[in-house]
Amino acid sequence: LTKGGIVMGMAITLQEYLDELGISYDLVTHAPTDTSLETAQAAHVPGDNLVKSVLLKDDMDYVMAVVPSTYHVQLSDLSSKFHRNLELVSEAELASILTDCEVGAIPPIGDAYASDMIVDNKLLNRDDLYIEAGDHENLVHIKNVDFKQLIRNSPCSDFTRHI
Repeated sequence: LTKGGIVMGMAITLQEYLDELGISYDLVTHAPTDTSLETAQAAHVPGDNLVKSVLLKDDMDYVMAVVPSTYHVQLSDLSSKFHRNLELVSEAELASILTDCEVGAIPPIGDAYASDMIVDNKLLNRDDLYIEAGDHENLVHIKNVDFKQLIRNSPCSDFTRHI
């Protein structure tokens, strides 16, 4: 089933990437939501275990900041730590880059979308993680060991503030 070119349940790019790497996952369906905090509540998962991505850019390239849903990216901290002048990508630009995802439901797996990632340290010690599946009604549940495999080539740092 598709909805506006998006495979219902999980973005095809993400599904193919996880399957290619042999990552075990479960799909968690929830009522439609507009924000990651609403998603955590609707899916009955801890907000600190729901991973969201914030797509940023500079004159070099795009980079995906991967953070818990209960935290905001501190753009100035991130830019200074990585010596980059990062800014948020507009929703219109997001829609043109991640064509199999709904805006606001970007899977936080940059390698699947040929994007660099910077991962917040707060995610490293969570046993169970839930990531956006590409739409506003599904999450992908993975274990920490699998998440660490997915981010193995990405730098990790502290660059967020609790909401």
